[in-house]
Amino acid sequence: MDADVLIAGAGPAGLATARALTLSGRSVIVLDAEPAGSVGSGVTLWPNAIAALRELGIPGVEAAARRCSGMRVSRPDGSVLQYLDPDIMAKACGGNGYAITRAALMAELRDALPGSVTVEPAAVASIEQDGELVRVGTDAGRRTARILVGADGAHSTVRRLLTGADECRQLGMRVVRGLSTLTLPDYPAHVTMGRGLQFGIFPLREGTYWFAAFPAARAGTAAGGPVRALFAGWHQPIEDLVAATPTQTWLSHDVTDRKPPGAVWGRGAVTLAGDAAHLAAPTMGQGTCHAFEDALALANAVVGTLEPAALRRYEAARTPRAAALVRRSHLAAVAGQWRNPLICASRDLMMKATPTRSQARQLRAMFTFGSADVLAPAG
Repeated sequence: MDADVLIAGAGPAGLATARALTLSGRSVIVLDAEPAGSVGSGVTLWPNAIAALRELGIPGVEAAARRCSGMRVSRPDGSVLQYLDPDIMAKACGGNGYAITRAALMAELRDALPGSVTVEPAAVASIEQDGELVRVGTDAGRRTARILVGADGAHSTVRRLLTGADECRQLGMRVVRGLSTLTLPDYPAHVTMGRGLQFGIFPLREGTYWFAAFPAARAGTAAGGPVRALFAGWHQPIEDLVAATPTQTWLSHDVTDRKPPGAVWGRGAVTLAGDAAHLAAPTMGQGTCHAFEDALALANAVVGTLEPAALRRYEAARTPRAAALVRRSHLAAVAGQWRNPLICASRDLMMKATPTRSQARQLRAMFTFGSADVLAPAG
């Protein structure tokens, strides 16, 4: 046996899971089809992610990220529909949002791995279980362990080998992400909602992370698609941010998700974590946050046992929060594509009329995470 645990994927989910499992005393090998990793753009980390990172003992992420000055939602003309100031956010949700470049996040997660963890450049090709060991065939040879964790992202090879299908749903949205050189001091997490269009702004320690969401049918063939044309005339600093972002660094992709997960998403000694387990639309900015939650819950589940029953306990415990996130994110993705002017006006009126206390209460369940939310070990 090469290790107690094999983890497929060295993204945030895989590295956080490796860190959590080693804290639980398990030996770990991480297999990654893309060892260099993607540079990516930005990542949002909400209070539940910050709480999980603290429990994982990775304070460097919080230090490298930029804290947002509350949350704001506005119309394209800049008029405010909702705003939660930092003090209200902290009191209601246990903290505020942060933003960080994916490159900085990955660097901190890699630095947090103990020397006993190896990350090998290997793509999973096959999985065999014989009751005692999981045998994983890769393009670099064969590895064996007591359990295998598929943390290999939205189009997970481990998931496909288990289920025989990819199961992703196209939601009809295209998202373009960018890292602008423009820095915005004392700026909140800010989403602007128009008719079938959305623009998000998240300040970084240096520069600003932004996203633009629009109908996939209008994407065109250029890397940035029609971003400049679609968002021309929207409130500042949107045009300035886009202008200060080199187009060759823009990332563009169609938005996908899967149906909410059931209580079991693994089989035998194989389980899943992060997007491989519960792919949600990015509308709530919670994909990486839930990957960190998964890491803690899985590590706690296998304290004292590596039996498959522990993996099923982990999956069942994570299902309610993960399924709720997928459903809520899906509804937000659908609502973000509304174009009818009357429907959009009604949406805006409802948002503006929602009391601050109600806004905070709606976020509390999603953003609150702590020791009580981590699965207790058996026995």
